[in-house]
Amino acid sequence: MRLRLSPTLFFAFLLPLPGCLLGAQPPTSVLLEDAVFTSAAAGMSAACATTDVGITICWGDDTWSTPRPPDEPLAMVEAGSSFFCGLTPKGKVLCFDDTGLGDMYSSDMEPPDGTFELLAAGERHACALDAEGHATCWGDNSSDQAVAPDTVFTDLAAGWDHTCGLTTSGAIQCWGSTNSD
Repeated sequence: MRLRLSPTLFFAFLLPLPGCLLGAQPPTSVLLEDAVFTSAAAGMSAACATTDVGITICWGDDTWSTPRPPDEPLAMVEAGSSFFCGLTPKGKVLCFDDTGLGDMYSSDMEPPDGTFELLAAGERHACALDAEGHATCWGDNSSDQAVAPDTVFTDLAAGWDHTCGLTTSGAIQCWGSTNSD
């Protein structure tokens, strides 16, 4: 499994917030002697990582509380601005934040039912790919970023208010905000 960093990590390095993740180190308890980390993601003021046995550990600054991952094992984790979503080993999507709920400021937060293989998280929305390559998105839809096209994708990346997918033909297709201002 490749290590994927969320696009919001870019914002963490651009925004000079007090206690931002720039240079922040995981707490000593995260540096487990025999742990093999398989996934890591950084949001605006926190980061989470998963291990090869499904343990998810989160840390961050004091801007908000540290995210509380679900008790269920996660195989991978993705970060939005102030929330995280993960995939269980069986492909179920679970989202969480410092409340443990992963509310993404939207009543449409509820992750989809089904089995998925890949996640991408934007500022307040997330998308997942199923085994057939179909994208399902949820969360904030103020710029149509949570309305995935009916296309087969091999990869996804989510930004502030848009999402892009790599199609099976090698083309990039994006949806959501196309505003370049």
